[in-house]
Amino acid sequence: MNPTKTLLPLGALFALGTAAQAGALAGSLFYGGDPNLVNGLTSERDTEVPWSWTVDDFELTKETTVTSVYGRFASDIARVTEFDWLILKKEFSGFVTVESGTSAKGTWTADTFDLTAAYKGYLGVVATDFTLAAGKYWLGLRPVGSGQGRAFLQQTGGTSAVGTPTGNGNSFVRSDFFGFQWEDVSVYAGETTDFSLGIVPEPGLLAALAAGLGLAASRRRATGGRA
Repeated sequence: MNPTKTLLPLGALFALGTAAQAGALAGSLFYGGDPNLVNGLTSERDTEVPWSWTVDDFELTKETTVTSVYGRFASDIARVTEFDWLILKKEFSGFVTVESGTSAKGTWTADTFDLTAAYKGYLGVVATDFTLAAGKYWLGLRPVGSGQGRAFLQQTGGTSAVGTPTGNGNSFVRSDFFGFQWEDVSVYAGETTDFSLGIVPEPGLLAALAAGLGLAASRRRATGGRA
């Protein structure tokens, strides 16, 4: 993959597996939906790209403590031990950071949403601990690499979505490397675009992390113990 690319090339994508392990993680308050195996957009740090964010919107109807966030990615990075997460709110002057952090308390496990032979499907889940008031927010998640590989947050068509809003195409991308300052993804991509991101409120953390570990165990059994 050319590191100057932000989107995976549309004409080159194809599914290599079935979505047997699909759907929102247990206890999810919001989930944009399963990957539609059409495309993905850069959301990564310290890979072949210095840093980038792709964010998508969600709404809360009451004050909520968020104990984990997750996303489904297409990547050629097999091992991730650290994640960045981001919560934004939109004000008159633009986006404002409400919560953010970096954590090694997470899982990066293969799922069944492979896009290409090189870019496999991965579920990233990271533990968080913050409280949000009722309102509209934008969520971002990205794996932290070691100078190689790429990670693309997967696009969704809304299958298995939980919460609101879904299917509205209200997502944005930022990266100095690509020259984006919170560009509207739907305008950039030329189509309504949403992403496979989710949040889990308390007390769903253990279930969310267990789901990630369960995917890894299932994949190892299916491949005779090989990751």
